[in-house]
Amino acid sequence: MANFRRGTYIDGQSEIECRVKKSGKKTTRIVFGDGTEKLVPTSSMKVEAGVTNNDAPERLVPTVPLELFYRPLRKLTGTKKEKCQSLLNSLNERHGPKGSDFLVELFRRSVQHAERYSNVGERFYDNRKGRVASKYPFAKSLVKTLRSGTSIQAGSLALGFVDYEIFPFRTTKSCCETGKPATSIGSGGMDLLLASTMNGVIVPAMGEIKAATETVGPTFALIQSLMYTSQLLTCNQFRRLKKHYSDPFAAIDEQRPKMDVIVLLEVDRKLDQEDLKYALSLAADMQERLSDYLRQVVFMSCSIRDHAVKCDVVTID
Repeated sequence: MANFRRGTYIDGQSEIECRVKKSGKKTTRIVFGDGTEKLVPTSSMKVEAGVTNNDAPERLVPTVPLELFYRPLRKLTGTKKEKCQSLLNSLNERHGPKGSDFLVELFRRSVQHAERYSNVGERFYDNRKGRVASKYPFAKSLVKTLRSGTSIQAGSLALGFVDYEIFPFRTTKSCCETGKPATSIGSGGMDLLLASTMNGVIVPAMGEIKAATETVGPTFALIQSLMYTSQLLTCNQFRRLKKHYSDPFAAIDEQRPKMDVIVLLEVDRKLDQEDLKYALSLAADMQERLSDYLRQVVFMSCSIRDHAVKCDVVTID
């Protein structure tokens, strides 16, 4: 209640001090000092200027460094192999940290920047609108299969479906650090939010699906995954996950956020092995050096048959 605007409700000859919970053109919901709520005509209200819950600075949507690095990658042109080479060049042909050193630092800075953000009460997607899993048939089929209750088992790791196409920084009636409305972040999103269980311990997992027909490969998928993961790895976001997905995430530690990163690759005989090997080496290095944030970074080769998902962990030969 502390951030609600103060107002005065004019009831006949009486003027009653109150707080404004929600105002509209015709009606306004107010809260009296004893906690009682009432819906009144907006014309009967005098509202003081001041901040509301929607104006709280922590709701200003941040732009994390990994997102700034990722955005230009979406504009790469050429074949899948040419795009991969351009990406590798952008990671390694520069002054300063190269490759994994650069991504590790970018990830840490992104998490630190995301810590400014808090929007615990708001859902991760607009439940008034339909969501489309992906334009790629494999991704659509995988989401549909997992939503039906099918889980993924790979060794000691079990992955259960929680949600799909969620937006970590989704914020209504707010704006980004650029000054643009927060609605500008509403394109794209995390393919999958998973509950990852290993040795009896559950952590949230970022699931990124890459179909064989997509024009980008494993290294691109890893960077995209790390960007979304950095947006969720804060105490505020873990409180939000516990609030809106209380069943799978009731026991997660909001004081020490930790996640898994899972990249799900459709089985592809034409997969660029150079791209894959580089992505796997990055993943292994980042898992080791970011162990305070990431429990594991895993690539899986996936196929779907008879409504069952078969996944094998991909390793470097």
